[in-house]
Amino acid sequence: MKKIWIYSLLFITATLLAQSDFEELKPYQIINADKVVSTREANDEYITNLTGDVHFFYGETEFYADLAQIFEKQEIVLLEGNVQVYDDTLSLFARTTKYIKTEEHLVLRGNVLVVATHRDSSRRTFESDLVNYYRDSNEFYAEEDVHVFDEKQNVTGDCGKLSYFIDEGYGFMMKSPRLYLQKEDTLLVAGEKIEYFDNYKKIVATFDVITESSDFRVDSDFLIHFVEEEKAIYQGKPKLYSEFADASAEEFQLFFKENKPEKAILQDSCLVYFKGQGTNKKENWVRSEQMMFDFLDGNIRFCNAAVNVSSHFIQEKTSKRDFVQNDSTGDRMKVFLSEENEIESIDLTGNVKGMYKFQKK
Repeated sequence: MKKIWIYSLLFITATLLAQSDFEELKPYQIINADKVVSTREANDEYITNLTGDVHFFYGETEFYADLAQIFEKQEIVLLEGNVQVYDDTLSLFARTTKYIKTEEHLVLRGNVLVVATHRDSSRRTFESDLVNYYRDSNEFYAEEDVHVFDEKQNVTGDCGKLSYFIDEGYGFMMKSPRLYLQKEDTLLVAGEKIEYFDNYKKIVATFDVITESSDFRVDSDFLIHFVEEEKAIYQGKPKLYSEFADASAEEFQLFFKENKPEKAILQDSCLVYFKGQGTNKKENWVRSEQMMFDFLDGNIRFCNAAVNVSSHFIQEKTSKRDFVQNDSTGDRMKVFLSEENEIESIDLTGNVKGMYKFQKK
């Protein structure tokens, strides 16, 4: 009888110690679950299975799911079905999630949606099939069919791979990245790599860069776009294409209003081809070291060329005018254009030299 009492006391003591150890391994708080089952494995690992309408906190991070499996000693959580994770200003949604507490690392898979809320309540969202989020460094990496949206700057985009460093407001997009700056007109920016700084206030695109709207397209090797100032700098022999004129130079500066071009400044080896009157051919041209264009409703209304100016203009013969060809050089040239995108007048000054050709009658 005495032995039985001693064995019973030892069993109760061991059970209490085990429960004490078990409780110490619980850095989480279960708010709700339809069913909770805890087991102890052979390797002294405790596994807690939560089923149905699962809601719990692990540290400061809040979790919801249909199913959850918590590995106590490894500090790993597996979640499945309608997963929701709330961490400060971030809300994350996915089909499945793995949370590694020791690394503060979340791996989210399947229809992943990440919502970042700004202080002014505007939102930035990221969608993809796979996201790795690191809580300590406050950064995440998205892959596979990535879509982005920023409500504050009205920017949308897509790519194959995205990195975002939340504290710095900096990120970059790879694998066919495209951004759409949406105002009165939509401006597309594409390239091999797109970087965004200060939460999309500055955008840098490199290699095979395309900027395109309903009125024009610019191809270049390098672009810096200041979104709020609506100013873009293009380098790497940029080329501009529009319905009426094509232009090239060593560097462009474009100024916009509601994503429509208002002014362009061209530097070094500038060349522009204009469409001729009554023809779709861009056979008139002006060459210089400096150029400036003024736009109205997306169309060029004025061109000012300076330094080593040379030009070639053709006036085709019609029932109202004769054929004229003008080849000239000078220090400065002003070209004024009509609303119909036709050259109204040309003013060439300073060391003017020219040759005119007329059709024989």
